[in-house]
Amino acid sequence: MCLSATVSFTASALLTAGGAAIIVKAARSNWRYLPIGLMPLFAGIQQFTEGFVWVGVNSGDHGTMVWGAMGFIFFTWFMWPFWIPSRSGCWSRRTAAAVRGSWR
Repeated sequence: MCLSATVSFTASALLTAGGAAIIVKAARSNWRYLPIGLMPLFAGIQQFTEGFVWVGVNSGDHGTMVWGAMGFIFFTWFMWPFWIPSRSGCWSRRTAAAVRGSWR
């Protein structure tokens, strides 16, 4: 978010709650949606680590800043570039058509 620790932690809470709701929905309807449903949860964790970057910057605590930055970098450099391509293949054309039909 690049705004403040408060914004990052608030976004983290909202994304994590939304991700949990999506995971429950995926578990009840079709487990194939779970990898896609985990994305908001992971984004919430990423925002949580960014919040610690802000806490470290504002307090001058370099240890907190570095650990938060390493968590954030893990998601931006490693997790997202591998998770999205590998998990987007979990949908077939038939599954995509079913999803489009269920949201109408």
